[in-house]
Amino acid sequence: MVGSVGALPAYGAYFWGQGGNLIWITYDEGMHWRVASFSLGVQKVSQSRGTFSAVVISNIVRERILETALFQSTDSGRIWNYRHRLPNLQ
Repeated sequence: MVGSVGALPAYGAYFWGQGGNLIWITYDEGMHWRVASFSLGVQKVSQSRGTFSAVVISNIVRERILETALFQSTDSGRIWNYRHRLPNLQ
């Protein structure tokens, strides 16, 4: 299931499925794809003014409590950088 879809200028798009750990990004109508993989999962993806933001599960603290962190990419999804820790999910 796709949880987030967004259009990118001029012929691009990104896709991410709720509960998944991959973000798919294309800039040529789907001929080529970049894939960002986060081992424990992605909770949310957004894009604004050329910056991708992803809320990522960074650690499983204990049953049903997950640490989350913000990762961002400013180069069209090629490289993702850790920005800071976010509140735990329950």
